[in-house]
Amino acid sequence: MKSGMSSQYSHAVARHCEHTQNKIHTVAELLLLSGQFRPIKTENISSVEVSIASAREQINSSLNIILEIVNDLTKIMHDIKTRWKVICDYLYRMSDAVTVLVELSYFAVYQYLGLNKPESLEAPLIDKYATSYAGLEIKLSCIQLKRARMEELSSSFIMDICSNISKYISVLTDNCRGASENGPDTATKDQFKLGIKSVTCAAGSLIASIKCYKSERSPRYHTRVVTFCEPVLAGMSSINCYGHFFILITATFLSRGKK
Repeated sequence: MKSGMSSQYSHAVARHCEHTQNKIHTVAELLLLSGQFRPIKTENISSVEVSIASAREQINSSLNIILEIVNDLTKIMHDIKTRWKVICDYLYRMSDAVTVLVELSYFAVYQYLGLNKPESLEAPLIDKYATSYAGLEIKLSCIQLKRARMEELSSSFIMDICSNISKYISVLTDNCRGASENGPDTATKDQFKLGIKSVTCAAGSLIASIKCYKSERSPRYHTRVVTFCEPVLAGMSSINCYGHFFILITATFLSRGKK
C-alpha cells in the first residue's frame, strides 16, 4: 500500500492551506491590526444584535465551531485512508470560521467602546472593510483558478468560483457606487464609474471563459481562464486603491470642515 499523498493531492492541500492562511491573515490585518475603527456591515454581523451579550454569545459559538473543525481535522489526519478533498473542505471552513470570529471580536470592541453612536463617526461613502474583503475574495478566487491543475477544476469547483467572483464583484461595485454618485466633484464620480465598468467587464470576460472551459476541458480554454484572471485582479486592485485614497481625502476634508 502506498503511503503519503500523491502529487495531485499534495498540490491541492498546499493550495488550500495557502488560501486559508492568506484569508485569515488579511482579515486580521484589516480589522485587528489597522487601528482604524469603522462600523462593518457583513453577512456575519448583520444578524447580531447591537449588544455585548449577543456578541459574546456569537463569539463563543464561533470558537466552538473552530474547535470542532480542528478536532475533525486531527482525526482524519490519522486515518491512512484519508480523503484529501475533505481536508481541503475543512480548510475552507476554517478560514470562514476564523473570519467570523475576527469580525465578531471587532464588532464587540466597537460596541464596547461606544463607537456605534451616530455622533461618533461620519458615515463613509465607501466601506473600507467591505471593499477590501471583497477584493480579497476576488483575488483568492483568481489565485485558485490560476494555480489549480486541469484535473482539479471539477464542475462544482468551477461553479463555486464563479459564484464567489460574481458575489464579491457585486459587493465591490455596490460599495463604490455611492462615491460614483455622491463624490465631491465630477472627475471623482467619473473615475469611480469607469473603475466599476472596468471591473465588471473584466469579471464578465473571466466568467465567460470559465463557462467555455466547463463546456470543453482543453488546455486552450484553460489558458484562456488563467489569462482573463489578470484583468480582473488589475481592475479590482485599481478601484480598491482609488477607493482607499478617496476615503483619506474625504476624511481630511471632513476634519477640516469641523474646525
